[in-house]
Amino acid sequence: MREGLAAQGGEASMRGFYEACFNGKTCPLRLICEQCGTVARALACGSSSQTWRSSADALGAVLGPACVQGSHAAEVVRDLLPTPLMEHCTDLDRWAPVDEPTRRCLNRLHGRAPAAAPPADQLLRELLAVFGRRMQLWPASIAGAPSVELGLPELRAQLAEFERYLRARAGRPERSTFHPRAAL
Repeated sequence: MREGLAAQGGEASMRGFYEACFNGKTCPLRLICEQCGTVARALACGSSSQTWRSSADALGAVLGPACVQGSHAAEVVRDLLPTPLMEHCTDLDRWAPVDEPTRRCLNRLHGRAPAAAPPADQLLRELLAVFGRRMQLWPASIAGAPSVELGLPELRAQLAEFERYLRARAGRPERSTFHPRAAL
């Protein structure tokens, strides 16, 4: 059935995408492979100087400015945080990337227009202030079950998701509705 749904044009399009992704001069996977030593040194596995920020900065430098501005590199490293690879990370509750949705949410919380652009260090201080109040703001139990303790990465993600919810509720969703090409 899947073969019947896949058009030859779709196959050619995906083949072109994957070839560019793996073989292109500016493709992310090629750059990561070529500079994997830099990223591996920044991960500082097992070191007492291991930080989320330095790892994200190193990966972001490989992937380029568009990746850093979108905090994508930090999100990739965030996915590694619960693994043994990042078990000695020292800045989990002291630093988090402030992406666009988090910035807009912090602006709303502090009475600024969502599009305002305060300095990055101010946004981080505001994020850390909200994090400092997490015990007051986050319930001890949810639906009768004890809730988990929030870390700074989770709190930042919650602020970003809350901003996405507010935008969608106002009729301005960031993501469009998915419409499959073929009905089953």
